[in-house]
Amino acid sequence: MNYKLNDWLIYPDRNLIVRGKVDVKVEPKTLEVLICLIQQYGSTVSKSFILEYVWKDTIVTEDSLSKSISRLRRIFEDMYYTEIG
Repeated sequence: MNYKLNDWLIYPDRNLIVRGKVDVKVEPKTLEVLICLIQQYGSTVSKSFILEYVWKDTIVTEDSLSKSISRLRRIFEDMYYTEIG
């Protein structure tokens, strides 16, 4: 299933985020974090919920989630400024 988030198109099967003519490959777990947040739109999502959703049977620290969120922020910011720049 593909997703649309404002001007961004998300293609999970290709680990790709596209905005206009700009496309960025995204690490699978980072993309799963984004999908989790999109699917829970309108709800408050706890760290533990995201960790369970994305890393199910893997033991990870909150640092893994923090790094994924940081990557997503950087991707969306870079794509935004590339498009208007």
